[in-house]
Amino acid sequence: MQPALISPASGTILGIPAYIIYILIPLAGVGIFAYIIFKRLAPLLKAAPDPRFNRIGERIQSVLKIWLAQWRHPRYMLAGVVHIFLFAGFLILGARSTQLVFIGFADGFTLPGFGGGFGDFYNVLKDYAATWVLIAVSIAAVRRGIFKPARYAVPPQYGRDHTWEALLVLGLIATLVISESLFEASLIAAELQKGLHAALVAPLTLVWLFKHLLSAASLQTLQSLHSATYFIHEIVFFFFLCFLPMGKHFHVITSLFNVFFMRLEKGNVKPVRHGVDDEGLDDLESFGVKVFEDFTWKHMLDFYTCADCGRCSDRCPANAVGRPLSPRFISIKGRDYAFKHYPLLGGNGGEPKALIGDIYSEDEIWSCTTCGACEQECPL
Repeated sequence: MQPALISPASGTILGIPAYIIYILIPLAGVGIFAYIIFKRLAPLLKAAPDPRFNRIGERIQSVLKIWLAQWRHPRYMLAGVVHIFLFAGFLILGARSTQLVFIGFADGFTLPGFGGGFGDFYNVLKDYAATWVLIAVSIAAVRRGIFKPARYAVPPQYGRDHTWEALLVLGLIATLVISESLFEASLIAAELQKGLHAALVAPLTLVWLFKHLLSAASLQTLQSLHSATYFIHEIVFFFFLCFLPMGKHFHVITSLFNVFFMRLEKGNVKPVRHGVDDEGLDDLESFGVKVFEDFTWKHMLDFYTCADCGRCSDRCPANAVGRPLSPRFISIKGRDYAFKHYPLLGGNGGEPKALIGDIYSEDEIWSCTTCGACEQECPL
């Protein structure tokens, strides 16, 4: 049976078979992403050791509770609920985004197990997920851009504000869900016009809304929209993937691993150096952390995973009484140091610089009471 519209894999772009372009886009995107991750791992490979492969069962439980169930997020109710909806949508729509990548060069591709009854159920679920993600993104954008909580503020001594980055990412997410919904709605509208069997559309969703708005559009318009929204979705998807490791949204990638390797003991301070007993302390050249590479790989992973939400500083007793300590910026400045001294282009590391006086001050370090409130509050 002749399809209602030409699929992305069967079309052309500027006279070039579209499937060639839709093979090159993911190859380039995945290649660039792999290179960025390789460079981001460079400081971790130079870091101090930290054994974190014990108590695997407890670590899996932490992942299920803190990462998957988002257990700590509702402590800040509005922000927490919005993030839970975004996270759930991210998990649900991941399968659809993966399917769309293959549709570009394999006409009619369906993920294994996503056919038949389960496929119909998933289509309804992902349509609702796309809709609630757009609503959550809109709430988050207004909240971040207009009604900013005080914990989002960036004092002048801590550098630039990160609002632009948050709004950019929210815009990218909105573009992804809108383009995917228009891609599907244009096909459904064309199928209905031609009297063909159309996919089940969940009511009160973006696809449902767009289907009605496009019901009177010409087939030529629907074809142009179908092709354009697919191209937009693919470009934005792989740009988004490569943008994630560039700033605070790195936590989208690292949070699963950071929660798995989290510190399970409470009420203690880590040893001066792992694997060194009391008798070996005299042989150490320095104690604690003097240069960035003295941090453990887990410390550096903490820096990468910071979501810049400000909950840690909001709960810090030293910060509350005006001491020059913000746990939030301890992490952010550590991440900024890693990005600067281990750049994506050029060599790694260079001459190690003393942390105290270069990125941290003595006052902010000695203001810490080691109470653990920041660690307890952190959702990641």
